[in-house]
Amino acid sequence: MNKQETRTAREALRQGFTLIEILVVVAIIGMLGAVAVPAYMNYLADARIATARALIGNVDIAVKTYNMKYGKYPESLEVLTQEQADGSDPLLEGDPVDPWGNELVYQKNGKKRPKIISYGPDGQEGGDDDITNYDDKKKN
Repeated sequence: MNKQETRTAREALRQGFTLIEILVVVAIIGMLGAVAVPAYMNYLADARIATARALIGNVDIAVKTYNMKYGKYPESLEVLTQEQADGSDPLLEGDPVDPWGNELVYQKNGKKRPKIISYGPDGQEGGDDDITNYDDKKKN
């Protein structure tokens, strides 16, 4: 083997990455993942809360529409998903289910506007995660 062939063989071996370089890159990717995954999970949680608020707002509008149309609030949310008494389309499409897979809770409130509630991620009544069409700071 001559000098030229030996140099070419050494250069071919040096073209790859060393184990240390690969470990450094893997460590950097791991650190980025450790920061990015929790931020992404928080983003998903916020998106589900926003979706639940929008759904409750849409259901609230359907309840108000029913009240204006018939002069009373519906007995349940199922009434809004059925064809109306005058033959018109339902005021809501499909069953109102929150982003966590739980049905919305509908509470009639006498002559006042009914309360529509999602119990949030835990699916349990009470706690700071419940979402409703009532703003607790205002009287409705």
